[in-house]
Amino acid sequence: MQWSIPALAARYTGWQRSSFIPLIAFRRVRLKNASGGHPTKGDAYGTQGRADPQARIRQLNDQFRKLGIGNGSTMITPGIMEKGHVFMMAALLAVRTFNDFTNGNDPYGEHDFGAFTMGGERLFFKLDYYDHSLQAHSPNAADAAVTHRVLTIMLASEY
Repeated sequence: MQWSIPALAARYTGWQRSSFIPLIAFRRVRLKNASGGHPTKGDAYGTQGRADPQARIRQLNDQFRKLGIGNGSTMITPGIMEKGHVFMMAALLAVRTFNDFTNGNDPYGEHDFGAFTMGGERLFFKLDYYDHSLQAHSPNAADAAVTHRVLTIMLASEY
């Protein structure tokens, strides 16, 4: 998928360099189950009756990547930052709107990796799953209550 930086930057009407906010966010959102109540401890996937952890991981990844909903952080690598604020914001928008998942780039169906071209540069994004201390992998990536997602956006040359 080819992205044009000027076209993406045009969406940021009124955006000024001085109003830039770092793209590292920590947000904790309490998910509700299908009946409208909060998940119970015995409900490992956050919604009653859902038995497909792969589908739950995909749902949580898409919520965090597209909307910023969930517990996690977004990390931008130095190579992306060196390209300037407009490029950085365009890259973030491209990641949020990315929907070109295939068996080749998403073999497990979790929407945890993507690659695209923007402004002549190849970019990657990936999601990793940690425990809340950020010291170890999450014990269950399908359980939002025990997982901190880290979305990393990078130039392909930085991988």
